Amino acid sequence: MSLLLPTVLDVRTLTGAEFETYTDPQIQREIDRASRYVSLSNWDERYSDGVELLAAHFLEMRARSLAPEGSGPGTGGGGSAGVGPKKWMQMGTIQEGYGTSQTSSVKLGGSSGLNDAYYATTGWGQEYLALRALIFSDRVL
Repeated sequence: MSLLLPTVLDVRTLTGAEFETYTDPQIQREIDRASRYVSLSNWDERYSDGVELLAAHFLEMRARSLAPEGSGPGTGGGGSAGVGPKKWMQMGTIQEGYGTSQTSSVKLGGSSGLNDAYYATTGWGQEYLALRALIFSDRVL
């Protein structure tokens, strides 16, 4: 397991075809962003995993913000589709909305100001939260 910053190829391998429309510089920007939220000293040998998952989460959130309503990653078109909570669903004339839990933020591995409910909106973010919980399970706040 490498303690180096993951590469664009690492993120592309993790996510498969989900973000194939993104350029390498766009993915690198999200890797760089994610690295500011994951502390090497806290995450140790899982550092690359945390950065990769968080970069994928940021990419999916970016894709959702740019996608037309009802399309794109997380809405049936990507690798982690259907994993995160849905905000809205419509079948014919029946419509139903879903919310996210208001889980409090635990600022470990980087003081992000982003709360767990934000991370839980994608499958990648949920995997990041699970890994973070595993890493920090034995620590007392």
